[in-house]
Amino acid sequence: MENIIYNLHKTPRSFLTYFRIFGGVLYSQERRKKREANVSARREGAVLSSRFYSAFCKICDIEETDNLNPIYPATIVYPYMMHILSSRHFPFSVVSILNIRTTIAIGTLPAVGDLFDTVSEVSELRQRKKGVEVDITSSIYSDNKPMLHVVTTYLAREAFIPGTVSNGEFKSLKSEDNAKDIAQWYLPAKNRWLFGKICGDTNGIHKAAWYARLFGFKRDFAQPLRVLAKCMDSLSLREDSFPMKITYDLKGPVYYNNTLYLKGNNTGDLRNFQLYCGDNPRPCICGVVEGPHLS
Repeated sequence: MENIIYNLHKTPRSFLTYFRIFGGVLYSQERRKKREANVSARREGAVLSSRFYSAFCKICDIEETDNLNPIYPATIVYPYMMHILSSRHFPFSVVSILNIRTTIAIGTLPAVGDLFDTVSEVSELRQRKKGVEVDITSSIYSDNKPMLHVVTTYLAREAFIPGTVSNGEFKSLKSEDNAKDIAQWYLPAKNRWLFGKICGDTNGIHKAAWYARLFGFKRDFAQPLRVLAKCMDSLSLREDSFPMKITYDLKGPVYYNNTLYLKGNNTGDLRNFQLYCGDNPRPCICGVVEGPHLS
């Protein structure tokens, strides 16, 4: 299998990714199979921008401190991951896959102004009953030492890997009946385009209500990173809680112009959390934080 490596000298622009996605839609699955390869995107000498991080904190309504919000690294690597997903060498069209889980494993967090290298690559494909799961692992390095890893899992529905046997069902995180109220806040339909620019998410379902309705949604809804940053801030995680692992499953859309409710509880070195939107009785996001000294 061919190795395709994108050596990038700057962060991929979101509007260029959009055109790559549009071009990829024209590729049939059979043509993709003929071009299938190990795909990775790499960048050396990137700088953690203080301007972007300040805007991120302001939009997410979180306090900007010297300690980076643990969700922000997923924002850093997102454009490079999208560069892979929009590649014609990726085995599935990006419009046919669904993000179902993300795991952020943090050893240490970079600081604003730090130089770092990043590598994103397709790390694993798994056959499930409902389709194929694809993991993209994105890592951030400083002085050739890994600082953290972000593993994003996508599901290609009704897809199959020839010659493989189903590896069972995906085991999603569940909400807990005895979860306690932690916080609530209102999510306004503001700064949608700006946040898309910050995180590199070009999808119109997060920016325009009319466009989201074309796909069967009630209106546009927030990028998960936007509300998850507020969740982590509301959990009041201690500064010495590293190494830390954050795992969250996406269950449904978090619509703008709604009140959000964060619930959860502590169990030793685990902290479970669920995010609810408006009057929806089911959680939109279920997650768990693992690490020492969480409370």
